[in-house]
Amino acid sequence: MQDIHEVPPGNFYTRKTKGGLTYSIKPEKMLGSVPALCYVDLTNNNFEDIRILGSAFFVSQNGLFITAKHVVEKDFDSILLGKLQLAVLSHYPKTVSWLPIVNMVIHKYADIAVGQVKIPEEVKIFYFRIGTFDLAAGDEVITYGFSKTLIKDVPEKNLKELHLNPQVYDGKIVQAHLKKATRASLTPTPYYAHDIKLDGGISGGPLVKVKDGAVYATNSTGLETNESGEAHSTSTDIRIALELSLQWLPGQPIISDYLKKYNVDVFKTIRE
Repeated sequence: MQDIHEVPPGNFYTRKTKGGLTYSIKPEKMLGSVPALCYVDLTNNNFEDIRILGSAFFVSQNGLFITAKHVVEKDFDSILLGKLQLAVLSHYPKTVSWLPIVNMVIHKYADIAVGQVKIPEEVKIFYFRIGTFDLAAGDEVITYGFSKTLIKDVPEKNLKELHLNPQVYDGKIVQAHLKKATRASLTPTPYYAHDIKLDGGISGGPLVKVKDGAVYATNSTGLETNESGEAHSTSTDIRIALELSLQWLPGQPIISDYLKKYNVDVFKTIRE
């Protein structure tokens, strides 16, 4: 299978899903739309401490992003210290830009959070169109995130090295549970169950419908495989995030209002 990281600039990474659909992704758009979310303690531009918490994805050109609540909840207070940051990769040249999270709100029950970073002029990002319809059982989906990222200790320097290695996965929706949450639980609704195995580091990444290229959910939990060997994971419907309010958006406190003027596809889908 083709390695997405070896695709030449401007070309498409193309492969077939398990269900037979063909999809095509420009690596620079994928890398620029799905950053890694990290806890970072930098001293003189060296990593004193670093942890990969999960993935995130942009939904507007000015740095508004969505991730999973459980990815950031334990380290939420570190935002004030500038230690919660997004790592945005570029395809060519292969560089990493560190963007501190400047504000964030988390949902009371659902496993979802919304935040924002400031985007410097030299950093190019891409963002997703949000799907406004329900996914159904059998819909083919893909996701992308930092499930194979490594952090290595450098004892002689008393530092750490970060090796980001994002991966693409595909599968299908098994069941939709779309009733709104009224209390906390292990998997609070609304969410989708699917057969993509969610390993560590991919939580908070986007769940995208192959046929229309829109993002419908953010990855939440990876559960045990069933008797047939299929994975059973859950991703939270992101439409619930549109109801959250961010006080630092003057005159536009509801995220759904804020995003109305943004409507861009990150993916180009090829259907046979």
